[in-house]
Amino acid sequence: MTDIRERLTEQWTRRLTGEEIELPSGVSVLIRPVSILGLVEQGKIPNTLFGMSKKLLEEDDVSSKDPEEIKQMAEVAKILVVESLIFPKVVTPVDGVDPEFPNIRYSDLGDADIAFLVQAATRGLQELKNFRTVDPTADTTG
Repeated sequence: MTDIRERLTEQWTRRLTGEEIELPSGVSVLIRPVSILGLVEQGKIPNTLFGMSKKLLEEDDVSSKDPEEIKQMAEVAKILVVESLIFPKVVTPVDGVDPEFPNIRYSDLGDADIAFLVQAATRGLQELKNFRTVDPTADTTG
């Protein structure tokens, strides 16, 4: 029983304290997974953007979207990145003064880093999406 408790404690500690990942730009960050439903419940993702958060995770190509949808997807991506980054922390400049390191501005991240962070922060949702796309009636015997 103790082994199970130790293992579970280690898993939850790792989940809550974050995971170090390397971004496409080559810098490392510490992130934690985020819950879209939790962010909606906390009011961090407005109800009006909930549907867009689902689209952001499901669609790879946004080039065919209208500008308003792209703007909403970018807004959701920013929320997910800000909420998932533990270190460095993303903060908003106050009175035009840039944050002091170890804090960064959202604009310090490149597009590839942002897309990577959204995927990493919502990895559990992506794995569930992949699981659900498997047809349980498909013949996999060969």
